[in-house]
Amino acid sequence: MLSKFHSFISFFKYSNLFLNTKGLDYNILNYLLSHKRHRFKDGKFFMSLGTPGGDMQTQGIIQTFLNIVVFGMNPQEAVNAPRFRSLNWPDSFSPHTYYPGRIELEKEIYDKNAETLKAIAYEVHGREKWEYDFGAPCVSLRDPKTSKLFGGADPRKESWAEGE
Repeated sequence: MLSKFHSFISFFKYSNLFLNTKGLDYNILNYLLSHKRHRFKDGKFFMSLGTPGGDMQTQGIIQTFLNIVVFGMNPQEAVNAPRFRSLNWPDSFSPHTYYPGRIELEKEIYDKNAETLKAIAYEVHGREKWEYDFGAPCVSLRDPKTSKLFGGADPRKESWAEGE
């Protein structure tokens, strides 16, 4: 999978290794290492996923992961699903803007949840569907029964998934 914005996931079939633009800093616990960064099930490759998006990366990845593992979506459904993001901490990038209690929701979930969140003191903002600020995950998934690989590429950025 490749995005024109220089974020990529490459999976090497026999090495149990995938590459992306993070994970190369050996000073962090999650540095690149075989069998470490992508998800395995019963000792076999199950899924790899990644996204551009700065502070939205972990939020976008966990939402996509949960869409697949908990809610039973296929990779494309998982990356197409509406997202939310919290801005309740200082931004990683200068000038480190901080919006206490702010949560942003894509329109589909804003319409269903905004009033409930406002009632419990969130500062809630609606955003248009498929805005880049919500990350743009790409996913590779191996069906444990058939070993067939499936991919999903997020329409929030120009990206695509290809395979056999």
